[in-house]
Amino acid sequence: GLPSLLRAQPGANAALITARIPGAGRELPVIGIGTARRYADPKGDAELAALRATISRFVELEGQVIDTAPSYGRAEEVLGQLVQELGVRDRLFLATKVGVSSRQEGVAQIEQSFVKLRTNRIDMIAVHNLRDVDNQLAILRDLKAAGRIRVVGATTSFDSQYGAFEAMMRRQALDVIQVDYAMDNRKVAERI
Repeated sequence: GLPSLLRAQPGANAALITARIPGAGRELPVIGIGTARRYADPKGDAELAALRATISRFVELEGQVIDTAPSYGRAEEVLGQLVQELGVRDRLFLATKVGVSSRQEGVAQIEQSFVKLRTNRIDMIAVHNLRDVDNQLAILRDLKAAGRIRVVGATTSFDSQYGAFEAMMRRQALDVIQVDYAMDNRKVAERI
């Protein structure tokens, strides 16, 4: 179950497995919640209640990182609502993404993320799948300098982007990267 995944060893008092993320200001558990599917379009009160219970239990177990994106349907909006209802914003590390093709679109999408997540601080924003990466990273650095975000990164989910991703990593200073590394996709380990 979830407790055994989050804990370094079985037992109620075991410490979480954590990692230090530059700029995060604290150690973060290595396992978090992703919102790409179940949070994208929950139907009715029963589905919302299940998601609310999941976040509540996650926080109870000292989980912190919840990852979302504007491209995940209504996930940012749903997450913002549930986190506000539970009153747990200060106990979470919220991560989202920006995935558009111009500076103007990036500023607009990021501002919408603040609104949908119902927060004035987003812990991490990453450029999604290298979309307009140089412009978007410039926006994110400005937001970080202003204290509105803590961590800047970039993501890729596609093997075909690994060359461009590697080149971007060589020219850009990033706090984090997020890649697809899963049971059915281990290719990222060969290069990135």
